[in-house]
Amino acid sequence: MHPIWMMVMLVGLFAAFAWSANRRWQLLKVGQPTQRLDHIGRRITDTLIYAFGQRKMPYYPAAGLAHAVIFFGFLTLLLRSLILWGRGFVPEFNFWILGPEPFLGLPLGHLYDFVKDLAAVAVLLACLVFVYYRVILKEKRMTLSGEALLILGIIITMMLADMMYDGAAEVLYRQHALQQCQAGAEPLCTRISTIVAHLGPVAAAPAAVAFEPFPAPAGSLWALALRGASPDTLVVLAHVGYWTHSALVLIFLNVLPYTKHFHVITSIPNVFLHDLAPAESIPLVGKSSEAIGEVVMKAFEAPDSAPPVGYSRIEHFHWKHLLDFYSCTECGRCSDNCPAYRTDKVLSPKMFCIDLRNHLYEREAEFLNRPGGAAGLPPGIKDEAHGDKPAEEPAEGADAAEAAAEPTPNAEAAEGAAPASTASSWARRSAAGELEPPWQPSTTRARSTPRRAATASTARSSRTTRRPISPRPTSRWIWCPR
Repeated sequence: MHPIWMMVMLVGLFAAFAWSANRRWQLLKVGQPTQRLDHIGRRITDTLIYAFGQRKMPYYPAAGLAHAVIFFGFLTLLLRSLILWGRGFVPEFNFWILGPEPFLGLPLGHLYDFVKDLAAVAVLLACLVFVYYRVILKEKRMTLSGEALLILGIIITMMLADMMYDGAAEVLYRQHALQQCQAGAEPLCTRISTIVAHLGPVAAAPAAVAFEPFPAPAGSLWALALRGASPDTLVVLAHVGYWTHSALVLIFLNVLPYTKHFHVITSIPNVFLHDLAPAESIPLVGKSSEAIGEVVMKAFEAPDSAPPVGYSRIEHFHWKHLLDFYSCTECGRCSDNCPAYRTDKVLSPKMFCIDLRNHLYEREAEFLNRPGGAAGLPPGIKDEAHGDKPAEEPAEGADAAEAAAEPTPNAEAAEGAAPASTASSWARRSAAGELEPPWQPSTTRARSTPRRAATASTARSSRTTRRPISPRPTSRWIWCPR
């Protein structure tokens, strides 16, 4: 239709999507490593069953059927989008084997046109089902947002635009192409010839416009509705339908990484990479209570280097968990099956996942711009630019009297004042995002004493502090809030 415009649109919008997709890919590196490429055969089988077979969709019959229709409709219409982009450069482009002429004796072009029209109508009806759920029925389990309605509006517009393009092209082909070109009406003849080039050579006596159940039921209906329009109007409508469908596919693609509809891209790989362990299995922290205690104490004493116990930061999740957050459709099925939520408790698994995902997105710039990128610096390497400076060794020959005269951490804790070095260290770490609420310093709370300075009398007299813990490898004191 217009090679330069098509090239600018394709390169620009695909480049924009590549930028967004790369940021989401880099953000996955915030998570801990995990192995999910074992048992490839079983993973492929599960992907075919649960992703392409839509195995779990019947849990909600109407919504599940509508979702399956949209899924398979998109797979069918993806080829249509490729064909339309190709026509931007070569007007008669039909993917080489899907033209009006049979290929190897098979009418593949007509067969695809028929399937494509049925898919477009089915997707249109399925979108209306979801509009009903969100606008009229207002299902409690769903997240009723304008974002979902915007996406549904884009899909509906794409389907209608494609049908309008087919209908206008059909009327131009049958009623006006031969007449305008024989009359030498330029540039109208050239415009019409460009639009109808994919339909093949114009017949000497083309058939009248009529409804045709095969091969184009939807396109022929639009042709009936538009047969009274003038050639100039039909050219405009054909271009509007063509460019609207071609552009909205790419606009939709660029919207995905910023909405819950990112699952359109991530759901299939997410199913392939799912956990193959039994659903009732729980990761083993330790074989005994003593072993669990040791693991917990190591994580408490060295949170930056020891493996975490549970998840207290978004970085403690592994990358597959983050991919799960990307793939959440906000359908509410998890909450519907949660005993706590079903008994009107505060817990909502859906909102828990959504909040974690939003928290990850809000800290995107912080993670991507920190030293070492999203993955951070390797263990054991400190970021001196963000306050992780190595401990300074005491000067040789320091005056023992001055060292003895300095107040001890115990004395400062008893007086309720935080050491200046500790306060500044805390401020640096808070500014660097290493500390998160509720772990905030308080000068009114009693603080624990490092094990190297603790005594039995101190431990007995301090009723408001936790048991003493050892200091970090640096010279900082460790604060232990209640």
